[in-house]
Amino acid sequence: TAYSNGIISGISNTKFAPTDIINREQAVAMLYRMVGKNFEEYSGTFVFDDDAEISQWAKLAVYGLHDLGIVNGRTSKTFSAKESMTRVEAAALLFNAVSKIAW
Repeated sequence: TAYSNGIISGISNTKFAPTDIINREQAVAMLYRMVGKNFEEYSGTFVFDDDAEISQWAKLAVYGLHDLGIVNGRTSKTFSAKESMTRVEAAALLFNAVSKIAW
């Protein structure tokens, strides 16, 4: 269902990798695809110091949800896009989304 609705995709056209560890930018991108369709732009006033490490396809999700107070960095200045997401980070991401977005 998530694949059919464009929320999640594989790591290529032929591979899904269901047992791979999810990284922070992938998790944020999935949440954005699920709820962020109304947030096509972000203010551009804040940029993480490690912005060059955030994949281009994930930047709108990372910064759009950051502007809404849903996504935080690992520190106030770094996002750590390629690092795996911890359970507490996933819980905080979902809690923030439920708290701040009118479903």
